Amino acid sequence: MIIGDIEQALAIQSELKLQNWSYKNFLAEINATKSSLCWVAEDFFGRIIGYMIAQIQYDQVELLSIMVKPSFQRRGVAFALLKKLEKMVSLLVTHPFQGLYLEVSVLNQKALGFYKKNGFVKMGMRKNYYAQGDHALLMVKKDVL
Repeated sequence: MIIGDIEQALAIQSELKLQNWSYKNFLAEINATKSSLCWVAEDFFGRIIGYMIAQIQYDQVELLSIMVKPSFQRRGVAFALLKKLEKMVSLLVTHPFQGLYLEVSVLNQKALGFYKKNGFVKMGMRKNYYAQGDHALLMVKKDVL
């Protein structure tokens, strides 16, 4: 992901109505080159159809956001982004790896199904985590390396 991709990422986020990142939030992650991994998935014409942002935190990685345009969901885009992240983790993390972590709304059944299908397990809950009061499940995948 580059700065020029932010507007398209914001459009995907707006279409899905699942997250409220600002332009500055995206910019901060893109500029955090030593700790952030930011990728986009593009269609044949170079239009962004999905993106993923993660942070490396010494012995763990936190998946901050993974989104795919509705018209491209269930086509393997999110799976490909997740597998790319797992591959990068296996290359970058040289010390004992604790896991790949994420938070997901208890109301987001599509995402919960996706994460469970891809090996994430529930680790805890963060009550009233989201601005609208929704709870978040804390999930982890330890068998990445």
